[in-house]
Amino acid sequence: MTTEEQRRSGPTRILIVGGGYVGLYTALRLQEKLRRQLKRGAAERRDQHGEVPGADREPGDSGAPAAVGAAEQRDAVEIVVVSPDPYMTYQPFLPEAAAGSISPRHVVVPLRRVLPHCRLVIGEVREIDHESRTARVVTLATVETGSEAIDIPYDEIVLAPGSVSRTLPVPGLAEHGIGFKTVEEAIGLRNHVLEQLDIASSTRDPALRDAALTFVFVGGGYAGVEALAELEDMARYACRYYHNIRPEELTFLLVEASDRILPEVGSEMGAYALRELRARNIDVRLGTRLESCENRVALLDDGSRHPARTLVWTAGVKPHPVLAGTGFPLTARGRVRCTPQLRVAGVEHAWAAGDAASVPDLTAKRRAERHGEVKRGAEHESDRDGGASEGDHRSGDASERAAHRERANPATPEGTDGPPGASGTPSAPGERASRPAPSEAADASEQAELPAELPENAAAMAGEDAGARRSGEGRVTSTGRTGRAAEPAPATECAPNAQHAVRQARCLADNIAASLTGRPLSDYRHSYAGSVASLGLHKGVAHVYGRKLKGYPAWFMHRAYHLSRVPTFNRKARVLSEWVLSGLFKREIVSLGSLEHPRAEFELAAGTERRPHAS
Repeated sequence: MTTEEQRRSGPTRILIVGGGYVGLYTALRLQEKLRRQLKRGAAERRDQHGEVPGADREPGDSGAPAAVGAAEQRDAVEIVVVSPDPYMTYQPFLPEAAAGSISPRHVVVPLRRVLPHCRLVIGEVREIDHESRTARVVTLATVETGSEAIDIPYDEIVLAPGSVSRTLPVPGLAEHGIGFKTVEEAIGLRNHVLEQLDIASSTRDPALRDAALTFVFVGGGYAGVEALAELEDMARYACRYYHNIRPEELTFLLVEASDRILPEVGSEMGAYALRELRARNIDVRLGTRLESCENRVALLDDGSRHPARTLVWTAGVKPHPVLAGTGFPLTARGRVRCTPQLRVAGVEHAWAAGDAASVPDLTAKRRAERHGEVKRGAEHESDRDGGASEGDHRSGDASERAAHRERANPATPEGTDGPPGASGTPSAPGERASRPAPSEAADASEQAELPAELPENAAAMAGEDAGARRSGEGRVTSTGRTGRAAEPAPATECAPNAQHAVRQARCLADNIAASLTGRPLSDYRHSYAGSVASLGLHKGVAHVYGRKLKGYPAWFMHRAYHLSRVPTFNRKARVLSEWVLSGLFKREIVSLGSLEHPRAEFELAAGTERRPHAS
């Protein structure tokens, strides 16, 4: 029996690629909506053996009991989730995990526990042949044995592979840069920071000491600012336990290419965050790019050199590379082109959402109408005040952010734009950085227009449109002058953030369930809610439904919101209990760097002479 015949004769198989926000929430919703069909599908595969769906079927075996009729088989449903990790990381908690406020185990959600009615395959999808409805998957077993990847047939496929860190050809970045997108990176960064304090405390070399106490963060978006603020809090607190290190000896440097940080929370709250960081003796370099970090020396385009043993790269993400080999229609940014119902455009039985999907924003028209009312009100005030110029009236945070972005990334020849906080690409003749390859230039151009990073590691409430960044200076206004537009053009696609990802997953699951029963599909619509960001313990900023908060109230709202959003009551209770305990006891400052090399001690005892080395 061919793969097509097997697929037609067995239960309807829904293959979910990815176990992140979209993958987890889609599977959770489908478990709820298709409970009866899943039970029937489980009964049909009761006699099967092995963990990998489809891999244990012999030729001519449909995998369903012979006594079950074809109609009943197709009424049954099987959900298969392929994920490289057996857990979903709740990325907004990564900064607190790095600072020791939350245990790393409580930042992740175990997929096997929360998806008992789904089949979980730990592996990576390498190829998708949608014409034959098969996905080629590399599992832990195939890697261990060196065997070929397995083919998993499916009827419906959900593309939710998420995103990966975007890097540019900055010299030395690959060798010395540290990312901040996974729980492993967050805990590794925590151990690394505490290790630098140990190095500084135990050396008499002033150059090594200064480099160990210098920490450079590239990217002024949510991930960069929140990671910097939490780790700065932790490191300065830890100094009280070192007899020869004073908190003021630590140097924290934030590099951002635009002339503001945290643009999603608005200009006023962004300015407050900037003042707060600088008041804590954090060196924030706006309008600055990283040119090189070779030999552990951060070279900026303002000519300054900063010897540093720590460089954290949070200057953006890009869609997962697996999408390029799927054959599905992609946008210029590499995201899957989707319809408002979250179907892949022009392709049947294929769905996508989250970071990997380009979903039309159906609320843009309503937002544009609201912006138009604000603009008319601003013009009325201008006439009443004696005709002030339109640039004097800031009618929306989005337009301010667009203007700032345009000033920070001025028009350049095609393919030479660079991302915030990075320099691999010159923006004007005479700059020292070399010109990237065309693919890298496309990535850089996209990064200049999109938020610095996605909200898996950003505040999940951020819901503004990335497209709002594309308008600004250099556009011809209605009066014929070249200058800043009063209002940005509304975005045509949803911003790639967690607020959209979670809600898209629910809509996607509902539409899959509707398609299986022949019911009409629903369009995805979701309006802007607001933004929250933490600036360390008891400090934060928030802009939610027009209300602006800062300091302790914003920090409390940040925690309360994310506590309500983290999946499962189990995780909510554990995180809350850790917060309560951290308020009663002192902060943990233990470095477990040996976790990165667990066999080092045994190898040393066995005579291999491998010794621990500083990172």
